[in-house]
Amino acid sequence: MIFTALGASVTQQRLAHDTGEITGYLEVFAQKYAADLGFSEVRARVYGGNRASDGGLILAQRVGWEKADLCLFECNIEDHNRGRALTQDEAYYIFKSIIGSGALPVVLLLPTMKAGDARNLPAFPLFAEICARLNIPSIVIDIDDIAEPDLYFRGAHTRPLGAEMFAQRIVEQLRMMDLTPQGLAALRDGIAAFDTPIEVKRLARTNGGVGLAGRLELKSDAPRDLRLVQRQTIGPHSPVISVRVNGGAAQHVSIWDPHCHYERLSFVTLFDGSVPEEAVIEWTVVARDPDYETCHREGISWPAAQARDLRPQDDIFAISSGAIDLVGCAFSGV
Repeated sequence: MIFTALGASVTQQRLAHDTGEITGYLEVFAQKYAADLGFSEVRARVYGGNRASDGGLILAQRVGWEKADLCLFECNIEDHNRGRALTQDEAYYIFKSIIGSGALPVVLLLPTMKAGDARNLPAFPLFAEICARLNIPSIVIDIDDIAEPDLYFRGAHTRPLGAEMFAQRIVEQLRMMDLTPQGLAALRDGIAAFDTPIEVKRLARTNGGVGLAGRLELKSDAPRDLRLVQRQTIGPHSPVISVRVNGGAAQHVSIWDPHCHYERLSFVTLFDGSVPEEAVIEWTVVARDPDYETCHREGISWPAAQARDLRPQDDIFAISSGAIDLVGCAFSGV
């Protein structure tokens, strides 16, 4: 059987760079427990540094294309300083995608050292309510009995002891389920019917390279709430962009964030708003400085305005409240 995990940076953790020790619960699970539970393959679809509302939705689409038997959705620990919270309809899209792969969704609600209890984190009420309403299995991990949490956690992330502890406690609750193929199918069939208007669509290919400006012409049969999301390399070079819909007032969007003192991959939101049935969305890099004073590290030498650019690593995805089609597109760069 195939086990898939969908989650952010806690699920992405694997090994410590300096010591090689296992610091991720999923790595412990894959090495020590998966085979005994009947899983021959463990996959990770992770969006570290992002949130379920952007990276999670896009990767859920991929999960939906891949056959699996169980998908653990780790959704409670997120960086609330970026992006926005997942909505109920968006959560339904993720569950719909998981079920579409043939997998049983299992919600994993982890705690952090700071929160102390998974129930104290902002995402918990939404997922607790959804799981109860739809009869989706969930795993809640408690750490009340941990006397010295600093030995288990480094901030929101796990040290080796924490990774082992999380893996053990996840396995304890998984063993309470019927993990045979027939048992997983029965649990999946017991999930209540639901629907969602949310659609995630690979909208436009940008062919990589360095970007300075873009234009999308879109069409739908009704006004839509729309986000344009793209995986990019972000870092000190990341700019502020000016975005206009149908030539209207400019919105300024900072691609740079307070963690951009180093380069990393991230799902970037280019546009978040409402659009009419016919919309032309245009964006361009502008000379406005990002809010460098909020950077999490001091002493960084920031590039001049003319050296800032967009560095796309994947296509542009539309996350919308219904179907939306691409009529045309154009991109410019150097």
